[in-house]
Amino acid sequence: MTTGPSPLAKPQTMNFGREPSTQKQASSTPPHKPACRRSYQFRSGTQVQGMPEPGNPYQGTRRVAYIPDTPEGQQVKELLKVAFQRGLIFVVGQSVTTGVKNTTIWNGIHHKTSPDGGAARHGFPDEGYISRVSEELASKGVVAEP
Repeated sequence: MTTGPSPLAKPQTMNFGREPSTQKQASSTPPHKPACRRSYQFRSGTQVQGMPEPGNPYQGTRRVAYIPDTPEGQQVKELLKVAFQRGLIFVVGQSVTTGVKNTTIWNGIHHKTSPDGGAARHGFPDEGYISRVSEELASKGVVAEP
């Protein structure tokens, strides 16, 4: 478990684990590797300075995300850990999905929320995911050390 500072008012947690994919794939599609499972937990709280509405409550959330268990995926996992510790993965805002205001939302660093189902279902396989998420992390100043 990793605990880190966040733009959210309370310390937040992130856990890692492994979860093999159970997707059955067509014989022409190579099977993808099992995924590392990451879970995030954000408690509800009161907004502080630098948030959209200081003094007002915000809603926490729980999210699960998956990263391929490959060498490149392991590197992205470490970069996401740094981004989490810097408070870059989530912010308080308005949900694009539900329209709810003052809630914990993603902050422009894409996560796969399903271990399978392809890109259209926010899962794997998705050949371009590692390069896209690496670019998103780099745009926020999170890069692999040489």
